[in-house]
Amino acid sequence: MSAEQKARALMTRHQHSVKNRQQTMLNRAAGEMGHDLDNAQDKPQPKN
Repeated sequence: MSAEQKARALMTRHQHSVKNRQQTMLNRAAGEMGHDLDNAQDKPQPKN
């Protein structure tokens, strides 16, 4: 594995962990306010 590949893998893991941390914090804050956001961003919203 080259240094460039290692750097890319490290950055990808870091970005993934940051995204997971942010999503967890958002879900906790929403839960404290009485909202349920579990997977809300992944599901398409129905159109009327």
